[in-house]
Amino acid sequence: MGMLIIETIIWYSKTNQEKMATCKGTFTALLMCFALIKSTQADLCGNVIYSPAYKTCCNGVLSHEWKGSCCGTVAYDRAYKTCCNGVLSHEWKGSCCGTVAYDRAYKTCCNGVLNQEWGSSCCGTVAYDRAYNKCCNGVLNQEWGSSCCGTVAYDRAYNKCCNGVLNRTWERSCCGTVAYNPAFKRCCNGVLC
Repeated sequence: MGMLIIETIIWYSKTNQEKMATCKGTFTALLMCFALIKSTQADLCGNVIYSPAYKTCCNGVLSHEWKGSCCGTVAYDRAYKTCCNGVLSHEWKGSCCGTVAYDRAYKTCCNGVLNQEWGSSCCGTVAYDRAYNKCCNGVLNQEWGSSCCGTVAYDRAYNKCCNGVLNRTWERSCCGTVAYNPAFKRCCNGVLC
């Protein structure tokens, strides 16, 4: 005489979400299915009951090994791989730049663009070292200056910025966009007079 196969659908609540499971098998398997569902160590992956202590469910796809993390539908171990916006890197890098994994000790990500060299700061999408360069309003200046005049770096000891225009002079006052010395000239409504 053959074994009787029983199939039933069970509705249950776990973590405030109502879930449905299908238990199928012999009467003994059915009892084990009910017990597993009632325990706090069971969950559903799609319609498959599994134990999160031994397997990983990634967006409805069950991995038969415990990996701990998901990258899309693929289970992976964070100690050995990196997931960047749904793309799995087969090396551990620690950081993401868009969908590319990278090591911060050797490269820099600036606004989604991976720079092959390390820099302490970003100027737009370019990495640079603040000790040698200056970023002024998104434009990288190859020479260092203590201040910015628009997009140009300059040294205040030798130059004057007047309303966004750089004057290469030591004069300390501005008349509109022109630097001048008030000991010798006057400014009349934004014009030297």
